[in-house]
Amino acid sequence: MGGAAELIDAYSAELQLLQTVTQSPTPLVSLPTTVATAGYVRFGSGTLFDLADTITATFQLEYAQGMPVTGCATTPGAECVGWEAIPPGGLDELMKLHVMNIQLYGGLPSFAQVGSTNLLTQVVGTMDQALTGDKDPNMLAPAESTFTLFVAHDVNLVAISSFLGGLTWKAEGFIQDDPGPAGALVFELHRAKRSQQLRVRLQYVIPSLDQMRQQTTLTLETPPQRVPLKIPACGDDYDCPYDQFKAFIAAHVRQDCIITATPAP
Repeated sequence: MGGAAELIDAYSAELQLLQTVTQSPTPLVSLPTTVATAGYVRFGSGTLFDLADTITATFQLEYAQGMPVTGCATTPGAECVGWEAIPPGGLDELMKLHVMNIQLYGGLPSFAQVGSTNLLTQVVGTMDQALTGDKDPNMLAPAESTFTLFVAHDVNLVAISSFLGGLTWKAEGFIQDDPGPAGALVFELHRAKRSQQLRVRLQYVIPSLDQMRQQTTLTLETPPQRVPLKIPACGDDYDCPYDQFKAFIAAHVRQDCIITATPAP
């Protein structure tokens, strides 16, 4: 993605918009820059891209939480989306800084491998349990589980995306590849009726920002968005043969990063 200078130039319009919205007395581009360094330790570091990431993601959360967009109090610290300083369409522009920064490290092959190893090991192991009915002591889910939820972070979604060959999605109300608050990667195991072949299907599922903002109850009639995804590691098909999916995961995880002992409840 280039170095710091190239990124500042490529995102100059978004950085200028952020400068205007925050009314920062210090030019944001004068802040120190750190590109593609070691993951989580960079959160809250005060560097340009991390700061831009944190602020813009906060604006998105303010909107999803239901804070007012107009008619806001003028006192400092008023609970309002971006202090009512974000122009129409500006939130999408600002979110480009969040997506760029999270991909800077979450998408790094080395970080993606470490950050995906345990989650994808659990995904495959849980599917194996469902097929055999036998409990694997290293799996968190019960053997009879038909639905298992792993709670992670947006950076984990980005890491898994990179690990699997570069997943990409576009949900309504979000910019391209924004993992979004409450977004999820849903892995489904299917058995074809005629051939009995096992297939993995993957979807990106997320409520719209307006559903979050309005606290819409999600039902079959008012569902979240479901975006079918092709797994690049499995070729150009929405159905990935389970054996191929399982073999790919086993071949690319970091064995020294797998936690084999099940945590206590």
